[in-house]
Amino acid sequence: MNQDEIAARIAILDLTSRFAEAADNKDAEAYASLFAPDARFEPGPIGTMQGRDAVREFIRGLPPDVPRTWHQMTSFRVDYLGDGRAVGCVYYLALTEAGIDHWGRYEDEYCEVDGRWLFQVRLCRIEAFAPGSLMEQLVKKPE
Repeated sequence: MNQDEIAARIAILDLTSRFAEAADNKDAEAYASLFAPDARFEPGPIGTMQGRDAVREFIRGLPPDVPRTWHQMTSFRVDYLGDGRAVGCVYYLALTEAGIDHWGRYEDEYCEVDGRWLFQVRLCRIEAFAPGSLMEQLVKKPE
């Protein structure tokens, strides 16, 4: 493993931690800044967002009654591809004041832009959710 790969892995772990923090604080600017300008984000049943601006508006548009979350990130895998690219997977557990809400994994593609590692693609794979949870409400929401 060379210095570029080590630096990329550390930066990508930091990126993932900043994602959890921004999501939990509903900080639209911090959240959007973690994505490449032309990124694709698929947060589970909510749909697909294309571009940093769409990601920012997603957070800004959250209804005020959406409860606070606490995301626990674990089991990181980063495959450094070189030339400012990497792919990876991270498992997560999302909590609310009611307890465990949902869990799953993120499947990611990362890119380096102006010396910063960002999400190029972030796919949220929800494995399961607790009965009565926020995620259950989103998944079972009538169309």
